[in-house]
Amino acid sequence: MATRYQINYVSLFMPQPLKADVPDIPDRRTRREHESKELSLETRVVLQEVSDTLDALADLKQDVPELFASVARLEPMLRNESAHDLANRQRSRFGVTIRAQREWPSDAYALRAWRNAIEHRGVFVYLESMGDECSGATIEREGLYAIVVNDAETNNGARIFTMFHEYCHVLRRQTAISDERKGNPVERYCNVFAADFLVPFSALDNVLGAPTKRRDFDVNELGKLARSFKVSLAAMAIRLEEGGWAKDGTYEQVFAITRKRVKKTLTGEYKINPITQQARRLGRRHTEITLEALSRGAINRADAKGLLKLDPGRFSALKVAVR
Repeated sequence: MATRYQINYVSLFMPQPLKADVPDIPDRRTRREHESKELSLETRVVLQEVSDTLDALADLKQDVPELFASVARLEPMLRNESAHDLANRQRSRFGVTIRAQREWPSDAYALRAWRNAIEHRGVFVYLESMGDECSGATIEREGLYAIVVNDAETNNGARIFTMFHEYCHVLRRQTAISDERKGNPVERYCNVFAADFLVPFSALDNVLGAPTKRRDFDVNELGKLARSFKVSLAAMAIRLEEGGWAKDGTYEQVFAITRKRVKKTLTGEYKINPITQQARRLGRRHTEITLEALSRGAINRADAKGLLKLDPGRFSALKVAVR
């Protein structure tokens, strides 16, 4: 029972149930089935753990600020800046061409590349398995931002879209629990940003030609286009609808299909190899800052073990795995 509910064994003997704390994060979910649905225990635990991690990292930043220097500047959204303008400005800063994006060998490669690019700007990105009532979250502590992508997403394209949706929340300097539904104007803004960043209209013009008349796109056609750009069906549907190629309502139809998510257990290398699993979950920035802090004596091995959730004997292997 303690393992199932992720609480201390002794807590089971307390006279009253423990309250599942949730960090103070604005809940921007607007999907009809989520409006009155409480966050699952699984999601609550993840949000609290990431919040606690950021608190620890914020303390470390006060002691060793040079560890947290990012190579690229994290530029905020300008006042009254449209999602399209923000996406175009950010895309130019990232310096990844459409050709390079489409030539990446797989969506798994694309996920790693985009994640590293965001972390390069000082943002922590975590892949965590949460309940199906949200797609991701953005958390802030003392100026440090963390993006949490629900690893129960159906595919890497969906994870990439969520990651950039949450990155938009960071650029807006706001926190959020998201479900990417258009009913909330902030969620809509972040959706448009993510889709515009990943699939600029100019790139679709080169593939489909300039839009002349809205038409239906079946799932197979959408899937082919999405795979070409290493994005989700939802992202591609947004672009086609916003750009005038697809009929209104295409995104909602795709959203209904893709959000019928079946929770999956990690298999293959992630299930067998805990080092690879932790590297994937924590990301490069979190891991490298923790290990560098340990090497400088800013934290001890017990602190590092708590931040990395691994025995110290595996730290070297983890350092290699995140590269």
